[in-house]
Amino acid sequence: MNSPIVTSFPYLQNFETGEGNWYASGVKSTWEYGKPVSPLINRAASGSKAWKTSLFGNYNDGELSYLYSPCFDISGMTGPTLSFSLALDIEDCKASLCDAAYMEYSADGKNWLRLGAVGAGTNWYNKNYSGSQLWGIESYTRWHVATIPLPTGFSRLRLRFVMNSDAYVSREGIAVDDIHIYDKQFGIYNGPPYTSAAITQAVVNGNNWIDFTTGGKIVASINPSGQDLGSTTAQAFIHTGTIRTSSSQYYHNRNITIKPTQTVLPDSAVIRFYFTDEETELLLNAAGCGLCAKPASAYELGVSKYDNTNKALENGSLADNLGGDWTFISNAIKVPYDNGYYAEFRAKDFSEFWLNNGGPNNNVALPVELVSFTAGKQTNNDVKIDWVTASEINSAY
Repeated sequence: MNSPIVTSFPYLQNFETGEGNWYASGVKSTWEYGKPVSPLINRAASGSKAWKTSLFGNYNDGELSYLYSPCFDISGMTGPTLSFSLALDIEDCKASLCDAAYMEYSADGKNWLRLGAVGAGTNWYNKNYSGSQLWGIESYTRWHVATIPLPTGFSRLRLRFVMNSDAYVSREGIAVDDIHIYDKQFGIYNGPPYTSAAITQAVVNGNNWIDFTTGGKIVASINPSGQDLGSTTAQAFIHTGTIRTSSSQYYHNRNITIKPTQTVLPDSAVIRFYFTDEETELLLNAAGCGLCAKPASAYELGVSKYDNTNKALENGSLADNLGGDWTFISNAIKVPYDNGYYAEFRAKDFSEFWLNNGGPNNNVALPVELVSFTAGKQTNNDVKIDWVTASEINSAY
């Protein structure tokens, strides 16, 4: 099959408007594009569409199938990197190899090599059978990032996902979304120190991305969207203790502040807030608060934005956020990147930013305090939800 050559990067394909010039073939192939509705993998990572081995159920016994990418000209990159959203449910026979998923790459579309190895990248393979390295894990169906460096110097790089099963038990397989290929210059800042240096960019204007980095690691990026923010400072605050709660919500261990000279803009700028998968896993597995809401994956996170005319109170702490304005940004786009993600969203005033899922209805910023929350089935099979709040600060729902 003829494939277009992608020359514009970063490349981000979320499959919402079509198959993206990806295609499937092979023996007894179950690869399908569309809305996953299997019992375990029953949604896309972002939006509603993805590629999966059987949108409705399991892969086939005796399957050897491939999902092929278009061609990529990455010859001009110094740090070519692949990140994507991944969900897995592959039969695991422990000491014996039965079913497997993995990736391969090729310079000519004919000769293929295994991409990556156990321990390389992020969430990359979990099995090594005498040098055959692969994913073989059951019920890891929560969407998560997978990242691997790509080989350098290729002008016609092809990638393919491989699903290979034996003749016996099958499961739901592999699903992929949000394919992201980029020239990685910076990893995600992860401390120490866990309160980063205050990073100042003296000129923040125009229509290009401006990165805020320290020690070669990135905290945030801003695209001013043609506006002049003036000298701007960003800072990361990473909590290393137990996952905390507020407003009957667990919230992420990382928050950031962004403080431009022009604190209110006529139109919104675009912000990228970087955070790691390791931090996010701690949030997803948090326990101890039975009524507290938390996300099921990184892709369910939104952003709570706090503004105060006293900018000293925008300081990485919730404890002194007693006045000011809170807004919950539910439509932040989550993109797999390096060993985590970035949340991309728009804002026209600046602020302290936190990650949380918005509570029971996914629309509540952190300052709302719930006194009670109950849900009950009604006679018409609807569910009635009631809650009482102790305090609310500029929160809409």
